[in-house]
Amino acid sequence: MNSFFAELKRRNVVRVAVAYVVVAWVILQFIDVIQDPMSLPDWFQKVTIVFLGIGLPIALLMSWAYEVTPEGVKKTEEVDKSKSVTHGTGQKINKLIIGALVLAVGFIIYDKMVAPVDDGAVKTREASIAVLPFIDLSKDGDQQYFGDGIAEEILNVLARIPEMKVAGRTSSFQFKGQNPDLRAIGELLNVDHVLEGSIRKDGNRIRITVQLIAADDGFQLWSETYDRELVDIFAIQDQISEAVAEALKIQLGAGEEIVVEQETDSPEGYDLYLRGRQYFHLRGVDNMQTAIKLYDVATVLDPEFSSAWSALAIAYAIIPYYIIGEEDFKALYEKGKAAADFALELDPKNAEAYSALTFIHDGLYQWREGEISNAKAIALAPNDAEIANFAGDHYRLTFDTVNAVKWERRAYELDPLHHINSRDLAFAYLGVGDFVNALKAINVAMDLAPNFDFNIHGKVYVLANLGQFEEAHEILTRWKTKPQYDPFILFDAQTYLALREGREEQAGNYLGQMAQMVLAGDGISSFIYPHFLDLGDIDAALVWFEKAHQQYSPFLVTLGNFLPENYTDDPELLARFNLPGMKELFDIRRRNIAKNAREEGAS
Repeated sequence: MNSFFAELKRRNVVRVAVAYVVVAWVILQFIDVIQDPMSLPDWFQKVTIVFLGIGLPIALLMSWAYEVTPEGVKKTEEVDKSKSVTHGTGQKINKLIIGALVLAVGFIIYDKMVAPVDDGAVKTREASIAVLPFIDLSKDGDQQYFGDGIAEEILNVLARIPEMKVAGRTSSFQFKGQNPDLRAIGELLNVDHVLEGSIRKDGNRIRITVQLIAADDGFQLWSETYDRELVDIFAIQDQISEAVAEALKIQLGAGEEIVVEQETDSPEGYDLYLRGRQYFHLRGVDNMQTAIKLYDVATVLDPEFSSAWSALAIAYAIIPYYIIGEEDFKALYEKGKAAADFALELDPKNAEAYSALTFIHDGLYQWREGEISNAKAIALAPNDAEIANFAGDHYRLTFDTVNAVKWERRAYELDPLHHINSRDLAFAYLGVGDFVNALKAINVAMDLAPNFDFNIHGKVYVLANLGQFEEAHEILTRWKTKPQYDPFILFDAQTYLALREGREEQAGNYLGQMAQMVLAGDGISSFIYPHFLDLGDIDAALVWFEKAHQQYSPFLVTLGNFLPENYTDDPELLARFNLPGMKELFDIRRRNIAKNAREEGAS
């Protein structure tokens, strides 16, 4: 037995064991120090421990079976003991152990004497929260829309607080009907707190139970139950929002009080308004039309219900983007403008109304008015994901690429599970030529909604710009196998890809089919002229540009990211592009291009 231990010592097995343990401890201390600054996941340290544990016996076996010699690594049995250099190797291992011990002592000193101590003081950081849909506990189980609406209204109130980061509706509502782990929600949405609750509605009586929970440990910070008449619903929202802000120790400046005034005396009107919100968030033409009808009745029941008017305005502003075929888009925009203007008469701080006006002014070619409305919307609700997304859309079409990326990214950060936000962020990156980040963003959108035609369309656009044509064709092939898809949007992606590959004849064939679909009422005229510009057929491009302009087609400027002088220097053709409202847009784009160049040069 003594000879065995002597051989272990001679072969440096003991020294290797000591060195391995000391170095492993130093590695774990280092990971502990960098874990929070580097945002490493909780499992990273556990996995490291497992691998280090597996490595120890391997290291010991290697030190027993092999020896490092001047000629290289050899099996111990092949080395003559008289020529063995294990003593010298042992001295090197001793130095390694001493160095590792010095590092270990350094970590201990840092941890005990230098590192800041958590004394329980409140940390100055942005408070963050996700408001989950309230569970319906009503007798008939038919009030989920009402629970969603109450949660959404509270979310909107909290989003007005500059110091508060509020996860967007789509992301928070992903967990409806589930029993999710709150820590997982916190990590996924990057929030520290979760507000959850339930409703029980009986006639005009309602009971709302709410609790605020710390996402990291599930600790309940605050809870309350409210029994009220339905007409007191806004007062309940006010009380809940104020209690949440107090529980999170939000320090609001003067004039930043949370105030939710009772907007309507009509329980029926409020009920219809919440139903309308439910249909609005489902999107699609049919759902949007249903939402408009419900909002209309809500405004009839209470003509002074500002939120119903602004909801009606935003529905009129958005629905043109879901209509395939001929439509009086100008009339829709004008109806929306009337609703938004009246909403602001009732409540000058209605951020949703200003956001609707941004879309509407842009749709009516009133760019400066759109810029003013956009600035007011984001000033009133800087933490509203939907308003941030709409702001980014406005900046994209005016070529203010810095703000476009900023606000589309902000929308994505606030509402990361809403595929529209990641898709629009991808197009913002395309606008600045950042194709790598565009691909990352569109991949997120595809993961969230792989069958949404505009996500697939966007992926083809991004891949075409990256020159990854083979993958783009594979996506097109899979797209055609879907049970349902929009053939017009598919043709547009095929045309774009063909042009990037230099297959102009094939692109022309696709364009011909797109044109026939538009004339048959199954397509959108504004999709066609950008492709004719790329083909160099300026006359044909102008025909379709003029047609789309006359129709107030919603995609006229969102798809047409161009300046006329980049395609022709013919004065007559250039003059034809300067249709009412277009010259102003082109001038704004030129100024923003110059501004972007100056800012890039300064940085």
